[in-house]
Amino acid sequence: MKRYEFIDKHRGEFPVQRMCEVLSVSASGYYAWRSRPVSTRAQENQRLTAEITAVYEASRKTYGSPRIYQELAARGRSVSQNRVARLMRTGNIAVKRKKKRKITTDSRHDYPIAPNILNRNFTAERPNQKWVGDITYIPTTEGWLYLATVMDLFSRKIVGWAMEPTLESGLVEKAFLMAAQNRKPPKGLLHHSDRGSQYAGDLYRQLLADYNSIVSMSRTGNCYDNAAMESFFSTLKCDQVHAQNYLTRREAKTDIFGYIESFYNPIRRHSSIDYLSPVEFERLYYNNFASLTVHFFRGGPMRQLCQAAKNKLGVYQRTGDPVVLLSLTKRLESLKNGLADVERSTSSYEKELEEYRALAGVSQVINSSFAAIPLLPS
Repeated sequence: MKRYEFIDKHRGEFPVQRMCEVLSVSASGYYAWRSRPVSTRAQENQRLTAEITAVYEASRKTYGSPRIYQELAARGRSVSQNRVARLMRTGNIAVKRKKKRKITTDSRHDYPIAPNILNRNFTAERPNQKWVGDITYIPTTEGWLYLATVMDLFSRKIVGWAMEPTLESGLVEKAFLMAAQNRKPPKGLLHHSDRGSQYAGDLYRQLLADYNSIVSMSRTGNCYDNAAMESFFSTLKCDQVHAQNYLTRREAKTDIFGYIESFYNPIRRHSSIDYLSPVEFERLYYNNFASLTVHFFRGGPMRQLCQAAKNKLGVYQRTGDPVVLLSLTKRLESLKNGLADVERSTSSYEKELEEYRALAGVSQVINSSFAAIPLLPS
């Protein structure tokens, strides 16, 4: 069968009779094979190969079989990953190869070094809990273009970036400020980077202090301590940069901007987040958070807590203890006001999160007060 396929593929280049002789098959056998109708399985393989090729091209020729399988599954296509891999091999559909990267870290300085608090724990429970930053280089005919990026480890989303012709141009500060202005991180954000002078310098350290961030740095010469960011740079260059020949830095900036904002963040599937894109992963998180918030504040535990507080307040009102009554009444009012605020708007997730934390703290105080005072008979 494979010999017939070879003959059929090359019959425009060599005489069929001669190829049959070389491959020890009969010409009549080849023509009989060629006249047979295509099997149902072969037709399905052809259609599937066309779909695989379309996904491969849409991914900028960067997806291997695992990501193509996930994309087909998301489109409702029922097919195994092994079959996708086999058809990719048959169709010579292969991803781009990675190249080695240039080292841009300069640790020869006297700035203070922070401990490695991240300690290779590249997972986060929520957005804006852990950020990582790093610098890489992009070659152009004009010279190097340096790219600094900030990634949110929760979704692997690039939340801040900056590009400049030199490293001494406020590069990393611009990337962090873009991230901070877009995301408005809470106090206690863990920020991890290498220990290069750009990150260990006074200006950047002060910027992190202004945003009440916790500073973490990699160990000397250990790229694995910032593996998530190293992986992004490898992906960026393999997917996009190595296939280009940038004549100017401006051309490179435009292309990299398009890659990050039009492909990597909203489309590219990541194995570390269940083969979703960063944007889709965060969208699902916030949708789930909104549902839980609505349940908690509008129809669930918070309403039950308020009702319980009212019932117990009625009991304590009959005791005539003004101190207990005043304390519990104030806390109940806080709960009611917070509940009303959340009910007025459930679209601002970060605001709801802060309301939840504040109300949760008040509810603990009320529960503690109730537990400390025995319930009187009505």
